[in-house]
Amino acid sequence: MPASRLPSGWVPLASTNVRAARYDEDSATLSVVFHSGGEYDYYNVSPQVAAGLFEAASPGRYVKDVLNGFSYSGG
Repeated sequence: MPASRLPSGWVPLASTNVRAARYDEDSATLSVVFHSGGEYDYYNVSPQVAAGLFEAASPGRYVKDVLNGFSYSGG
């Protein structure tokens, strides 16, 4: 993903670690892209858990403490 622009549907997050995220309610998949360039998809994420990332004071800590408990792929 280019550093300057985000594709449609991605929401930028105020974080030193997490660059942006998007949620697909139909597949219950939360996609997260990091400033380091890594991109991960977290599966079977409820809308409430996804909303928690967008509302978190520290999105990076939320990924570590909450999302890493879900099945995921990427790198």
